[in-house]
Amino acid sequence: MTGSKLKIPPLPELTGVVITLKFLSSAQFNPSHASAIDAFIRYILNINTTYTQHFSILTPENGRKHYHQDDHYRFVILALGDKNTLNPLWHKLISTLGQLPFSAPIKDKKAPLRDNVSLFSLLDYFDGKPLSNEKSLSVYTLSRAKQQASAWFDALNLTTNTATLQWRWHSGIRLLRENHQTLKGEQRFCREHTHLTPYLLLKRLYETLVNIAAEFTHPLTTADTQSSLLFLQQQAQLIQLENVDVFWIDTPYFDKHKSPHTLGAMVGYFEIKCHPGIHPDTLNLLITGQNIGFGQRRVLGLGKYRLEHGLKQTHLLLGKQAIFVSRAQSFLTQSNSQHTINKAITLLEQKDNITTLTQKTKKKIQQSSQQLLTGSYQTPVLRGFEIDKKDHTKRLLAVSPLYDRVLQKAVALTLTPGLNAIMSQCSYAYRKGLSRQQVRYEIQNAYRQGYRWVYESDIEDFFDNVDRKQLINRLIAVFGQDLLWQQLENWLGQDIIYKNMRIKRPKGLPQGSPISPLLANFILDDFDSDLETLGFKVIRFADDFIVLCKSEFEAKKAAKAIKTSLLDLNLTLNKNKTHVVSLEQGFQFLGYLFTQDHAIEIGGKTADGKKTFGAKDKPKNLTPWLQNLGEKSAQTLPDDEKPKHEIGRMQTQGIHIIVAGDRQILTTANHHLVVKKDEIITQTTSWEQIHAITLIGLHHITTPAQHQALIQKIPIHFVDKIGQYLGVLTSFTPAQNSYKNWFIQLQMSDNEQYALNFAKQIVISKIHNQRQTLLRRRTHRQELQSSINRLKQLKAKVTQATTLASLNGYEGLASKYYFTQLNHLLPNWAHFDKRSKRPPKDAFNVLLSLGYTILYTHTDSILQSAGLMTWKGIYHQKSPAHAALASDIMESYRHIIERNAIVQINQNSIKPEDFRIEHSANQPSLIRMSAESRRRYVVSIIKRFQKFSTTQTLHQHLYQQAQALTHSMHNQTTFKPWTESK
Repeated sequence: MTGSKLKIPPLPELTGVVITLKFLSSAQFNPSHASAIDAFIRYILNINTTYTQHFSILTPENGRKHYHQDDHYRFVILALGDKNTLNPLWHKLISTLGQLPFSAPIKDKKAPLRDNVSLFSLLDYFDGKPLSNEKSLSVYTLSRAKQQASAWFDALNLTTNTATLQWRWHSGIRLLRENHQTLKGEQRFCREHTHLTPYLLLKRLYETLVNIAAEFTHPLTTADTQSSLLFLQQQAQLIQLENVDVFWIDTPYFDKHKSPHTLGAMVGYFEIKCHPGIHPDTLNLLITGQNIGFGQRRVLGLGKYRLEHGLKQTHLLLGKQAIFVSRAQSFLTQSNSQHTINKAITLLEQKDNITTLTQKTKKKIQQSSQQLLTGSYQTPVLRGFEIDKKDHTKRLLAVSPLYDRVLQKAVALTLTPGLNAIMSQCSYAYRKGLSRQQVRYEIQNAYRQGYRWVYESDIEDFFDNVDRKQLINRLIAVFGQDLLWQQLENWLGQDIIYKNMRIKRPKGLPQGSPISPLLANFILDDFDSDLETLGFKVIRFADDFIVLCKSEFEAKKAAKAIKTSLLDLNLTLNKNKTHVVSLEQGFQFLGYLFTQDHAIEIGGKTADGKKTFGAKDKPKNLTPWLQNLGEKSAQTLPDDEKPKHEIGRMQTQGIHIIVAGDRQILTTANHHLVVKKDEIITQTTSWEQIHAITLIGLHHITTPAQHQALIQKIPIHFVDKIGQYLGVLTSFTPAQNSYKNWFIQLQMSDNEQYALNFAKQIVISKIHNQRQTLLRRRTHRQELQSSINRLKQLKAKVTQATTLASLNGYEGLASKYYFTQLNHLLPNWAHFDKRSKRPPKDAFNVLLSLGYTILYTHTDSILQSAGLMTWKGIYHQKSPAHAALASDIMESYRHIIERNAIVQINQNSIKPEDFRIEHSANQPSLIRMSAESRRRYVVSIIKRFQKFSTTQTLHQHLYQQAQALTHSMHNQTTFKPWTESK
């Protein structure tokens, strides 16, 4: 063997302490714990420049976000320097930790580490022994590293043999690439296996050691450094990097000013294959660098790694590099806590096809949980069954027994916070708060930003082809070693029993496992990151994805990057589903047809992740088309809820556009509804913000505007000048996740007992509110009192009604008494005898008709948005162009219209001159309102709706009533309509 020209610089001694704390109250961390630990230790030691020079950390708890009282917490502090410098600092640190929580330098309750911890234990990092003070710290020196390297060299017989070492990063590395000066931003750092070379690793590590020596006044000469780098270049020819599985993750964190940031790093694993001729000094360099680290942000623990030789360590001279430090509480233990198990049970019980778990099953869950912790759990085989896919092929699902699914769900709950925090926001499936609805808006917005081309594809048999070994390696790269990973391998790789055959599965994720969706997203996150780093706008939903581009050339360029990235995951594209298309042509994605910035619902994928109805749940006595509708509902994906954004005063329900007054024209431009009067634009509103449109009078809406309303599922209600409802233009399809509501509603509306109870509550509510209207009037009390008493009596009789027909009679009689008395509250010119509808025979009836119509359109639109079938009433019978359910619900609110009309007249907002009588041959006379008074009156109603209560608008309240009705029908409980308090 030739002599070494490697001059390893003289380095200071290295000491380390493993610190375990105990939480006295709950705490919450960023996914990366480094900044929290760094701040905590800095505050204790109260040093700045000296701290950066001497100290660094290891953070085995990375990825866990939530801690509870009595949970343990572990980290490592390492220090470079001589005893004279470090011992006073170690003494201060150890004594301060021993006096926690009273000695805590941080009191801010937002800080995760503060006066909420006490010291549990201290261990020496290099010999594993309990530590009481700084004097007993063991020291790791260059001579100890050299001795270890020599022992490894001999044990591996590297003089004549080829040997392989395993290299795993502790917390990732920010390692500058070769020729990084020509690159910008995060592209300057190694992010994937093609960026790594043996010489780059040796060179960067050596340069770091040289710089550290210089900081401690032991600089090497330029000649020594250059000759050493030349030697390492030669040694690099004898080293191969194999089985390289590295990838980049961006970890979010908040600085001391609470501003959000991300810290990116390359993490992962690879093997170093050393050929004969490798020098012991090269091995010494690699071993020395493990606990010092290299690259940027070393003080936060980045750049540190661990080497393993792969031999059974029976030879004492192999020695210890340092003790292996794991998190204080393994993920396996966390997932089997009673709190997590109970949460998993609750979530599974909420699924449509699972009834409440029996005590026997719960006992089995507890037993299995304990077996998991003791390592005696026998993972059950999976039961396989087929479902039909849209392309008429079959998909094999595999499920485990219910008790096992609970355990897997608990694991998913444990891992989700940490994984979700580091995964790209371009991934929308299986993630709380993200759904295909946001995908729709993202694509529409992209078109407006100039994206005109789409590369669309999905991954060939993705779930069946996931490399499980690579998946586990990547979990270790992010979270470190854990007892959970072996059990995870058992779950993911378990055999499937299908048609009495036992099927072995060398790779893939079982579709049907509660943990598979999370892991699927995680393994594809590197794919997302690769494309985003190259500047592509990617949107992924499980294994379906698109890349939005501004030119066809860019789309074809994306194709290359996609194939390269998937190759790292041993995955390929589905060629039959791979296309480059323009948004002008249009393409289908996630159940939408996208053309330009329009999105048309065409069915296919929805987003709740559940079949709306199973075979056992199919409702009886349905019309054939509704039965087919239920049977066609597809296997879907979770969490499809509309993005939460505030719009006007209605928030979730959006804006209800009402056009009254003089004739106006409604058109569409730049994805906005545009309202014009005499060629002057009076209003523009984004179509996404609109909930419904009501046109009162002879207004004109263009065909493109009508098409856009249908695409956006916005109903357009038409009302004539005197307030009579004419009809609605609507796509008449149920809102997402509403099919089951429709089936249940059909059943319950035909359930005589439920319908009768519902109708009683509606009539009681209506009579109560009518009576309250009369009671509020202090004047004319003597004239009103007789009807007030009669209404009270009728309200009592309603509770005894046995048929809908008798209820109709009580309701009609109550309205007669009520309307007769309203005339006492009006001036002479607005004389009112009784309610007349078609046509209204006087001014007050005109106001009532128009007001009821506005209330009706609002109620109908809100009920539709809540997923109810509005033309199927429970109390009122359905009729053409009539949303009978809206008529049911609005009964409790009619008095609002009546009161408002009385107020407008008595305050002279509505005057006699606002009305005129129109005569025509062979037709009854009509009472007409002027356009301007009609506009004023509509505005007064909308204002009243907006001030329904001190905390809610009427629209928000109606939406809650719709939800309450849905709950009532699903659970067959009594629906309680709104009644005004006294």
